[in-house]
Amino acid sequence: MGVLNYSLISVIVGLSLLLGLLLGKIAREELKPGKKYIMLLFPACFAFVLMFSALSAALHPVMIVFIVIAALLACCYRKINNLIYYFVLGFAFFLTMESAYFLPIASIMFIGNLAKGTELYMNKESKKNIALLIVLFLFIANFPLIIGI
Repeated sequence: MGVLNYSLISVIVGLSLLLGLLLGKIAREELKPGKKYIMLLFPACFAFVLMFSALSAALHPVMIVFIVIAALLACCYRKINNLIYYFVLGFAFFLTMESAYFLPIASIMFIGNLAKGTELYMNKESKKNIALLIVLFLFIANFPLIIGI
């Protein structure tokens, strides 16, 4: 995949967090009835991204199951910082750059970021870190381009 295509896809996926905030602002009346679905969508997307990343790395199926279970347990424990999630997402994006799973992973990340942005809109106190999350994701995802690989 070309460098420009890869960079553009990473920017679109990174900015989907802002689109989730905008979605939360536009559809305020839908947030309360759909809160439990929004809260479950990001962990599900996170688990799928890790599963596809593990598949693209050709790991043993037992390792893939353990990775997905660990991801689901980590997502259920809400105290984990969002920085860790976006570091892992950026790293998964980077690792699958040349694999056949790249576009499905990018699409799932886009949907998960929409849900995470909407979740952050509902939690008023955590909106201040959104720029940091986007920059972290873009830096990790574009690391091979930054160092010239």
